[in-house]
Amino acid sequence: MDKENYITEFKEKPLFDYLINAGIYVFNKVIYNYLPDKGDIEVHTFPDLAKERKIKGVIYKDIYWKSIDSIKDLEEVSKVIDQIYSLS
Repeated sequence: MDKENYITEFKEKPLFDYLINAGIYVFNKVIYNYLPDKGDIEVHTFPDLAKERKIKGVIYKDIYWKSIDSIKDLEEVSKVIDQIYSLS
C-alpha cells in the first residue's frame, strides 16, 4: 500500500509474510467491468485494480482474525468471539 492507502500490488496467497486480504468489500457498479466470467476476484480482479490504482485498503493492527472455511472454523470463531466480548 502506498501513503494514500492505494494497494500497489496484489498477490493471492503469497509464500512470504505480507498483509492479508480479509473482511468486507465495498464496490461501486464499475466492478462489473472487472469481474471474470470464471475464477476468483482475488486472482483476477484485485491484481488488475491494483495495477490501475483503483483499490484501497485499511490496515488493522492487533486484531483477531481467522479464515472460516468450514462449520468447525465457524464454531471455533464463535467461541473465541464469545470469550473476547463476554459481558460476564
